[in-house]
Amino acid sequence: MAYVAEERGAEVVSLGTIGTRQCDLDKLIRQLQSQGKPWHFAYEAGPCGDWLYRYLTKKGLTCWVVAPSQIPKQAGDRVKTDRGDAVQLAR
Repeated sequence: MAYVAEERGAEVVSLGTIGTRQCDLDKLIRQLQSQGKPWHFAYEAGPCGDWLYRYLTKKGLTCWVVAPSQIPKQAGDRVKTDRGDAVQLAR
């Protein structure tokens, strides 16, 4: 989980990992909504992510599903980490 403010040149902040259960996601959404800012969600497409998109859009939140091939990678960057992917998606 990572986020970035809408200001140009803002720093990307990594929050670590969240649970995979629906209650974990609800807790995260409550925490983010309490800050009073609009939030947009993006995640890397995978074999089990359809429910996440449907769940977030049903709650009225913006959600983008990004194909792994569309995430920009630097030449020689072969290490795949959740943190690195989250930071790239936030950017």
